[in-house]
Amino acid sequence: GFASPEELMSSRTDIARQVYVNPEQREEFKRRMEQEGVVKGFEYEVYRKDGSRLWFRENARAERDAGGQILYYVGTVEDVTASKRAEEALRASERKFRDLLEHLPVAVRIVRAGKLEFVNPADARLHGYESPAEEIEIDAPFAHLAPEDVERMKEYSQKRAAGEEAPLLYEVGHVRKDGSEITVEV
Repeated sequence: GFASPEELMSSRTDIARQVYVNPEQREEFKRRMEQEGVVKGFEYEVYRKDGSRLWFRENARAERDAGGQILYYVGTVEDVTASKRAEEALRASERKFRDLLEHLPVAVRIVRAGKLEFVNPADARLHGYESPAEEIEIDAPFAHLAPEDVERMKEYSQKRAAGEEAPLLYEVGHVRKDGSEITVEV
């Protein structure tokens, strides 16, 4: 946001506090340069002239004098603000989605090749488990199905995997933790 490099350099006398949003990151950068002489992919947030923020990714190396003292740093800085904002938006969306699934009163599960990949707490409760993790520990294909429905579900699974049409709404028997059977609508 500065008109020139000179304006930037003359207005910023304390890089750690006036440039870096988190001054500890400046100290970390300097520590790594002193110890390793190089940084790769070092990400940090900075203030613009107007106070708004940007994210930078820096690759740099230390130039030293004959006695090993650092004279200056040479490197490149890339503005990665857009990707950082996209990552945060994705994390926020994932948190909302996870929160929805965790608190939804109906059972939700993801089954791939007959194996449970995900169940929400409502599904665990419905099937008599203390937690989703306990239910997912069942590591046998189609173990959650009533024996009489296994072949039908294998057929549906194979059809879907092949891109063929298979019923999207059906009833099927499920086995609870205690061995009892329930009928669920999928």
